[in-house]
Amino acid sequence: MKFWRLSPEKHEIVLESPDYSSFKFLLKGGSGEIFGRPAEFAISPDGKFLVMACELKVRYQFGVTGQTGKGILELWDLATQKRLAIWKRKIWNLESLDITSCVSFSPDGKLVATCSSSAVDIRDAATGNIIRTLSQPARTVVFSLDSKLIFSAPRVPPTDSGGMVVNEVETGREIGIWQSHQGSVTALAIDPEGFYLASGGEDRMTCLWLLPSRDELSRRVFPTSGHQLYRWEAHKTTVTALAFAPVWGSTLATGGADGTLKLWNTLSIRRELETLGLS
Repeated sequence: MKFWRLSPEKHEIVLESPDYSSFKFLLKGGSGEIFGRPAEFAISPDGKFLVMACELKVRYQFGVTGQTGKGILELWDLATQKRLAIWKRKIWNLESLDITSCVSFSPDGKLVATCSSSAVDIRDAATGNIIRTLSQPARTVVFSLDSKLIFSAPRVPPTDSGGMVVNEVETGREIGIWQSHQGSVTALAIDPEGFYLASGGEDRMTCLWLLPSRDELSRRVFPTSGHQLYRWEAHKTTVTALAFAPVWGSTLATGGADGTLKLWNTLSIRRELETLGLS
């Protein structure tokens, strides 16, 4: 896997494939070689570490590959380009090699959230230990800027399609389900000042939400259904990616399954929607 550090000077970071021989038991007596295929990753806010989700696969003779249905999480030091640890999941003291579908660092760098087909795990970024599990399968997650809330888009929405679940990180308490999309939510992003959340879905729509303040959370006066500001059709296909500009946070980039990339000015989006005759 290759990365490029752009600041203070551009240079290439290459992570060579490490040894996976400890997982040879997955061959079940057969021949072949176990290797890891990078699937998802997240870089720590300080740019020093990488958490990568890998699917464990089998390489047979003549270049043929096969599936194991298993996966692991790896912690890497980007300065030394070395793997520091392998994080696993335990269920009833048994190691579970679940395939991870998303990885996200908290903005303070202390936590890492991972998604699987059964739950969202919140881990200590220093040790990899699971400190809280949210029993809801998710396809993507994101932390609020103060790392107090976590937003997850369920694989199978619990009540209706198009929802995302909001939980307190410290307690795991569910504070609401925000619904606006017709179909699954596929992408989430928080603006760099921590005021807004953007969501994108299979319905081609992008929604902009107002996030609760610390005072509203402590007094529990923020609506459990969320506070949606705007909703518009961003693409002609599923919205697959969202990102706010890190400096000019009013710019939102959206990516579609058709390969298109669009930039939106969130400060003027209301005026633009009204011009188009949309609410």
